[in-house]
Amino acid sequence: MHVILSRCAACLFVCRNSVRCARQTFVCPQGDVECFTAPLSLSYNFLTLRASRIRIPTELFTMRGPDSFPRIEFNLEVVDVTGLGADAIRVMRDNFQLSVQSSEPNVAVVSVTQPIQGQQDIELILNMNLYNENGFFGTAQATIYIYATVDPWEDAIRTRHYY
Repeated sequence: MHVILSRCAACLFVCRNSVRCARQTFVCPQGDVECFTAPLSLSYNFLTLRASRIRIPTELFTMRGPDSFPRIEFNLEVVDVTGLGADAIRVMRDNFQLSVQSSEPNVAVVSVTQPIQGQQDIELILNMNLYNENGFFGTAQATIYIYATVDPWEDAIRTRHYY
């Protein structure tokens, strides 16, 4: 079991493993907006994909919230893109789609809707904002790391001629 501090000093998270953490205290000092808006839970998710082999569209990640909240809002952002290969074109938010079905408003699916071109390391954050009858209740945050790789031999094999 690991213990980590978040950006807010009053928020303590306990991680049962290296990828899922839960906030242990929900008491915030009066007026501490950073504490109030800090996530209730954190998850870290890792995907490795061969950039040239991704079928479009492809579902990458599903986040499911509790049924007990009358309102849930999801939002997706591209936080960082690093490790760009020589032929890479930096991904943008438009490369991804966030879908929420009206029949299941507590479930969001992140999909790739435009090709990822070239080697790059992509960090996405998916937030699930929970609302009860009294208003904002809290956020669950999933960080999604996508490692888009290329095979350096792929072009050589594809262009090689056999006689």
